[in-house]
Amino acid sequence: MKNRPWDKYEVALLIEGYIRIANGNANRKDVAKEISERLRYEKKHESITYRNINGITLQLGAIEYLMTDGAHGISHVSNLFKEIVKLYKEDNCAFQHLLEEANKMYPKNY
Repeated sequence: MKNRPWDKYEVALLIEGYIRIANGNANRKDVAKEISERLRYEKKHESITYRNINGITLQLGAIEYLMTDGAHGISHVSNLFKEIVKLYKEDNCAFQHLLEEANKMYPKNY
């Protein structure tokens, strides 16, 4: 079993989750669990380790770092994370389209 790099759809879901946390609409633990379940649902039969709660919690810290311009969170972030957060901040319409696609790929009703 192996890990694979995050893709732009997964990062969009992380950003959506982070926003819910930042707005006080959810806590980090619940968001990490929900995202993990959504991403695992479609991948349960593939031979990859897929996005456990601890890994998602860590990556939410990376999103927090980018969303707060380095004030909080974990400073080790990938270029893809930087790119998708920049899209969120600078072209929210395009980000919303990406998020819609992500929600189709990984629906909440698992």
